[in-house]
Parts: sequence; structure tokens; C-alpha cells
Amino acid sequence: MTGGASDERIVLAPARGEGWQSTVRAATDARAHELANGLWSLRLPLPYLSPAAVNCYLVALADGWWLIDCGSDIAPGLDALEHALAQAGVELGEVRRLLCTHSHSDHAGLASAVIERSGCIYLRGRGAEAATDILRDPAIPLAQRRSCGRLAGIPEAELDGWVDNLLDGDCAHPRPRADRLLVDGDRLESAVGDWVVIEAHGHSPSQIVLHNARCGWLIAADLAFPGAAPYLECGWTQDPYAEHLEALARCAELPISLLLPGHGRPDEAAAKRLLDARALTEQFADAALAALGSGGATAYEIALELLAVDTDADSCQAGLSTIICVLEHFERLGALSSWTDASGARTFARAGQGAGAG
Repeated sequence: MTGGASDERIVLAPARGEGWQSTVRAATDARAHELANGLWSLRLPLPYLSPAAVNCYLVALADGWWLIDCGSDIAPGLDALEHALAQAGVELGEVRRLLCTHSHSDHAGLASAVIERSGCIYLRGRGAEAATDILRDPAIPLAQRRSCGRLAGIPEAELDGWVDNLLDGDCAHPRPRADRLLVDGDRLESAVGDWVVIEAHGHSPSQIVLHNARCGWLIAADLAFPGAAPYLECGWTQDPYAEHLEALARCAELPISLLLPGHGRPDEAAAKRLLDARALTEQFADAALAALGSGGATAYEIALELLAVDTDADSCQAGLSTIICVLEHFERLGALSSWTDASGARTFARAGQGAGAG
């Protein structure tokens, strides 16, 4: 490790469930906003400190409504969704089509409930139906997640904290079978014009965004968080870092007058937001590479270097996943090399440096 004393480690101190009491939300926190004739934004509360809410979208169809993302199944869950729908004058039974932009619990946690209550068809992007990175997804056996954690360099004493979810039930939502898996270029009709599917992997192995060229709208899912480096999911695809940058570049070339994000307010400066997101991604990668120093480091050691000691546990876990994606990307390009020691930890170094040189 290149810096930081051992007593300044990021420690995942909260036990399961601790620290979440202050994040209890109410169904009445949900809000619906009419953005245009035939288009609503539903702001649904989440049980996290941050983000505190997720945006779902309601699009008019000829015979009902199309719901894009549906919120978390953790309380207030379905009650919050129905509260927001009622503000838009829509009942759940009028939803004819559900599309989840990706399988994270805040976007797809209620999919099974919505399908059961409405009888709607279910669409999602192709790719692994991952709820989170391979270090934490409860669909992956614990022994495999612990092995991945050791490879990242996590000490045995801290291992279980880094490969677990601190909020009971998070990422354990049902993952219903899709009626249709969407691929790049698919076109979906609505009363406000056609929407073209754009694969936007990296943040999630199945993430898609939707572009309405007639209106200049982009439903952008979690492609571009404002003012923050991305969360990239390690372990599901070959190069999430490259996939994320490619998706940002593709979308930046589209005619967009309004970007509709998964979190936060709609953004009329869409091109700037997408370019800023790319810059933040590259800055994070530069910082991760700088933290390698002359002798190399594990992904865990770089996480300790880059993330403040008071960073919340979930953000630390997400940062570690993103760091792994960055390191593996640059190793694939030949800029880095890596080796695994007797404990099962993988150290990365600049090509030609460190114990793995030669």
C-alpha cells in the first residue's frame, strides 16, 4: 500500500441493520410529477441514506400505461408506488408493460409484485440479472463471494463485512422471468413516440437506456450520476469500465433535450452531464492507478487509499467493485500486470514493476 496508517483503515463497523433506523421512509413521501402530456416521473422513497429516492417513469400507451422501473420491495415498497401512481391518476391494474432498466433492487425490487397485481408483460435488457456486484450478490454462494473478496486483498477478519449487504433483504428481491429480453436497437412504441433501446452496461451487466428521438428525451437509468464517480459492477462482464465509457460516448452523440435520470432531477444540459460523467470516471481511474505506487497494491489497499475513513460501508463496497473494474481494464490493455500470493490476494502493478515483473 502506498499510504495511510493501519489505524486509519476503513472498517465496516455497523452490524447488519445498524445505522438504518434514521432512513425509515413513508409511503406518503412518494411524489408524482407530470413532465409532459403522456409522461410522468414517480419519485419513490428508498431505505438508504443515499440515494434517498429513485425515479420511475410512467409513459402513456394506446390502451394503458408503461411503467419504467418500479422501486424497492423494502418498505414502504408497493405502498409508495401505489401512492405515486394515484397522484398521477393511474391504478396499478392499468399498467400494461413494465420495463426495468436494470436489476438493482431500487429499480427492479417490486417487479414480481407489479406483474402479479397488474398482469402486465415484463421487459428487461439481456445480460446477467445481477442485483449488485459479484462480491455481494446473494444469488452467488457465500463461499464464492468470500473467495472473490480474498482475491481483492480483503483481510480475513474483515472479509464477511465486505461481501455482505448491511440492510436486511436488500438485493434479495425476486427476479421474475422476462417476457422479452431487449437488445440494442429494439424499438418500443408509446403514445408519445417510439423509444429506442441502447445497451449501457458497466453500472450493471444488463442496464439499458431509452431514447425518444421525436421528443428529445433520454431515460438514462444510472448511466450518469451528477457530481460522483460511477459504481461499476465487477465480475459479470469482461470489461465494465470500457462498457461504461462507451455507453456515455454513444449517448453524448444523441439529440437530447431532456435527460431523465434514475436519481435526481431531470437535466436539460444532457450533453454536459454525460461528458462530466465520463470525466469523473476517468479521474477516478487516474486516482486508482496513482495509488499503485512503485511496488503495486491490491484492490482493497487502493480502496483504503482513495476512500475517506468515514465513508459509509455501502459506498466503500461499491468503490471496491469499481476499483477492481478499473484495474482489470488496464491489465487487459497491458498497462498493468498482476500476481496472486499464497494467501490468494492479487496484487496489481504497472507493467514492468513489482514482484510480477518479467
